[in-house]
Order: sequence, then C-alpha cells, then structure tokens
Amino acid sequence: RWRLRDAYQDLIGEKVDKSVPWDLLARRIFAIYDKSRVAELWGLFSSGLDASKAGKPGPAVEAFDKVLAVNPQGEFTEDAAYASVLCYNKQYQSTYAESEKTIKHRDEDDEKKKKKGKKDDEPSAAELREKYKPKELSPLEKGMLNAYKRYVCFVPDSEDLPTMKYRQARIYY
Repeated sequence: RWRLRDAYQDLIGEKVDKSVPWDLLARRIFAIYDKSRVAELWGLFSSGLDASKAGKPGPAVEAFDKVLAVNPQGEFTEDAAYASVLCYNKQYQSTYAESEKTIKHRDEDDEKKKKKGKKDDEPSAAELREKYKPKELSPLEKGMLNAYKRYVCFVPDSEDLPTMKYRQARIYY
C-alpha cells in the first residue's frame, strides 16, 4: 500500500493523505496513466487530421497508421482507420484521375464495337492473355489495399464495410 502512495507522489508530486483507501488510490493512478496514454494517441490522431486538412496525405497516413499500431482496439481505431482510407483515396484520385477517365472511354469504345457486331476482328488467345494479365500494383495501390484491409479487420461491424470491400476489389481492375 505504501508503494501506491509513493507511485502516486512520484506521478503527481504531492503527498497522499494516509486516510485515502488503497483501491481508490490505485484507480487514480490508473486514470492518470490512461489519460497520458490517450493523450499520446490523441496527439498522433490530431496531427494526422491537421496534415490531411493541409493537403499532405502522406504524413496524415503515417500518423493514422501509428495510432492503429499503438492501440489497434482503442478509442480512435475506427476514426483512424477510416481517415487513413480517405487519405489514400484522395491520393489515389489525384494520381489516377486522368487514367480512370481514359479507361472509361476505352470501355465505352469497346461496348460500341460490340454493339456494331464486329466479330471478324476477334482477338487471339495470346492477345486476350496479354489484355487480361494481372497488372503490377504501385506502392500507392498497395498502401490503399493495406488501409482497406485494416479497416475491414479493425471495424468489422461498420455500415461502410460493403463499400470498403468493393473499393478494395476495385483496385485490382
């Protein structure tokens, strides 16, 4: 019991009245430690939010990833996982927005050709294999996949889960 009083005195800097029961003292010490633990996580989380608002998704993602690494089942888990997904999504859209448009136009052209009924220009098996071979994923796409996986893992009962799984699958195509 005296060790609790010494620990409390070391933590706070003031002596504890001897009439304070040991279980109350233990709860106070735990609350102080818990508050300092949450303060560190809150600092990381808020730095991620600030970086995201400043248009710096790289540092924001790093901050959110640290929050998830420090306490994957904590108070900020769902928010950090979702914010990480949003930052990766913002980076992805700014990087690949133009190529997404060209893919849509290419698909529209393919659909028009199919409607016209041009069957005499059917591609060979080798051309089909080349056309549908798996693409190499960029580091950004790999990071996005990890962000989606973390979200699915850490927030299994979210309403956004179907959307996250769809977006995760969409990266491969």
